[in-house]
Amino acid sequence: MTPFNRLAIQNPDELLFGVSPRPLTTRSGMTIGGGIVYPELNFTLPAMLVNEATLPEVRQHYLRPWLNRIQEAVEGLPGDENQFISDMMARLDTTKFVPADYGL
Repeated sequence: MTPFNRLAIQNPDELLFGVSPRPLTTRSGMTIGGGIVYPELNFTLPAMLVNEATLPEVRQHYLRPWLNRIQEAVEGLPGDENQFISDMMARLDTTKFVPADYGL
């Protein structure tokens, strides 16, 4: 394990959500730290026994909330990508984030 003795980003003013000095690309092609913030879907199973007999109930505890979250995410997607980008760029504070630095 690599020991760390300093922060990758020294200046707190340079901290930006979704941006990392060394982005990581997963096997599925999703880049974490490349400028996009991905929502985390985290579900905790209630206190219960988990065994072969309870697996159908366990699956239902995860399935319904997961499908609901996916549906909400899909409904929240903009219909027009160019309009969405235009709206977001209008809100951007370019004194802290320069889109061209990240190929945007």
